[in-house]
Amino acid sequence: MDQELEKKEVVASSENIEEVEAENNEAEALEQETKTEQVENVNDVSIDEMLADKKEVIEKESDDTKYDEIVEQARIDINNKYRKSRMKSNISMAISFVLIVGAFVLIMIKNGLCNIIGYALGGATLVGMIVYYFINKSKFPNEVKDYIKVVVNALNGHVFKHGDYQELTTDPSDKLDVTDFLSEGVYKEMTRLSSRNVVNGTYLKRSFKVADVALGTQIKKQQKNIFVGKYINYMNDLHFEGRYVVVSRNEDETKRVDVPNNIDDLEVLEESESFAIYGPKGSNYKEDLGTKFISMLKSIKLSEELLGFTVVIWAGHSAAYLSYTDAIIALPFERPFSKEAYDRYTSQQLELLNALNALVK
Repeated sequence: MDQELEKKEVVASSENIEEVEAENNEAEALEQETKTEQVENVNDVSIDEMLADKKEVIEKESDDTKYDEIVEQARIDINNKYRKSRMKSNISMAISFVLIVGAFVLIMIKNGLCNIIGYALGGATLVGMIVYYFINKSKFPNEVKDYIKVVVNALNGHVFKHGDYQELTTDPSDKLDVTDFLSEGVYKEMTRLSSRNVVNGTYLKRSFKVADVALGTQIKKQQKNIFVGKYINYMNDLHFEGRYVVVSRNEDETKRVDVPNNIDDLEVLEESESFAIYGPKGSNYKEDLGTKFISMLKSIKLSEELLGFTVVIWAGHSAAYLSYTDAIIALPFERPFSKEAYDRYTSQQLELLNALNALVK
């Protein structure tokens, strides 16, 4: 009962949940209304919209599969198609412009025949533009859809290929809820939540969830990200009051990102330049969490892609927020795919899940 009351207090101290959800719904509606047929960048497209419309089982990468070659070839193909699509569009626009100018000049000439030709030319140009639009409006978006499906399936198959991952599924309709993030007591004042590529499964026979997440807040009428990266939720068997928040960060304060902003009710229990543990006043984190868990978290090294991470532990479940750069979060489009970066992420996720599994008694 005390545990539930504390969670409710954390939620109450944040912005009104219904207002946040209303703003998210309005933003999603506006996004749907303002979508255009011309796709400017594959990362402007919702991954979940482009994937299948039902739950799918994730197929693990086989030993002879070179996932990086699949991803890079798909990137090269879509990039070439994009450039050709833009070139055709630019050429058609240039031709249309010349024809319209020509039609206008003919119409301005005080000659009946020239006027007739001008109106005919202008009308034919307009009809041609409309026909070209309808013929090509869905061609490139459909190619983007195929590209995203190939790349996401290849990446998921690689990341979750370890034998201890089981029952892996992904469902485009599966979205994370803002109430879950507010009640976890890591971030507050959230006005925007975006989640995609939500993967459910078991690791070492324990249920988990992994997703790409972006959390935002509004500061002086401007949207600002407070977290962008991978979110992991995992069950535990602990029993204690309150919550603990563990932060691994850059030693240089100016380079720290996604710093938790909802831990004012907690005390600093351990702190160094690169690591900190926050918890309830008078709590014994070494007894509640165990030294093995702390040691395993400290052994996870930050990298060029992993800028920091935060883990919150409640009795019953844990959640991790891993701050990653676009090398992991964005789909490769203009820049070549980095296999090294994704291999590091795959290992870091396993290290994190193994640490969370240490909380299972």
